[in-house]
Amino acid sequence: MLAQVPHAIEPAMLWFSGCRKPSQGLATCLKELSDGWPKYVAWAQGVTVRDVGGKPEDARFLGVEPKLPKIEISYK
Repeated sequence: MLAQVPHAIEPAMLWFSGCRKPSQGLATCLKELSDGWPKYVAWAQGVTVRDVGGKPEDARFLGVEPKLPKIEISYK
């Protein structure tokens, strides 16, 4: 998915790859998909996508405002 990370101006590609029962064929397929998907997204959405490093917890969905904290009010 396209994400926004603190140290990049362009959209970043957040990719997580995993499977329950790994096999060589599946690992090869996932590698090819992870290499080709950012190029396809850049073409289809007309944006520049580049690989960036970082921690997944620092990434945010592109174009989504962060949630505000919930405020609870107790009336008496």
